[in-house]
Amino acid sequence: MRAWARDTGYDVPHRGRIPSGVREAWDRHNSCALPPVGLTDEQRAVLIPLWPKET
Repeated sequence: MRAWARDTGYDVPHRGRIPSGVREAWDRHNSCALPPVGLTDEQRAVLIPLWPKET
């Protein structure tokens, strides 16, 4: 998370608590409309039809 935050321009301390705005941005970044990587065929067969479509 820290590396991502620094790479995207957030000011993040090297140690200690990560600011709430950075954590919220991280959550938004990781809740994209794409399914997770590395699914098994069985997981993909169940999950992909249920995954929300990009609008």
